[in-house]
Amino acid sequence: MVLIAGTVFTQNAKYQDSIDFGYDKEMLITALIQGRHEAEALSQAISSHPKIESSSASVHHFAFINAPQRPARIALEKFNATVYEVSPNYFATVGLRLIAGRLLNEQDTLHRSSVLVDENFVKRHRLDDPLESKVEVEGKVMTIIG
Repeated sequence: MVLIAGTVFTQNAKYQDSIDFGYDKEMLITALIQGRHEAEALSQAISSHPKIESSSASVHHFAFINAPQRPARIALEKFNATVYEVSPNYFATVGLRLIAGRLLNEQDTLHRSSVLVDENFVKRHRLDDPLESKVEVEGKVMTIIG
């Protein structure tokens, strides 16, 4: 049993290393912190380090599997959506590019009125032109902006 589990974990580790998340994993450091106070303290501590190019806060990082599933709806279709709450500079910090639309700004994150979706979301929900479409997440209507 231990040998089988060890083999499975090793194969899974190799698979995880081969996944292309759209950014350079070798250039990214993630830190699990507790709350806004720790986030601000960490940001201040690393901001003067000459090798740190950028930093950004997020409640969940999309490469981790700990992001919550939340009830969502597009028109009459109900589903569970994985939600990652990120700051406006998250995409620039991680090195992700947007295919269409625009990135989040301070007003978007303050009011939680806008959402960015990935290609899988667009395909899964058969959205021919997703920009400006409305998505309801936990009862709050948001606009797809990118």
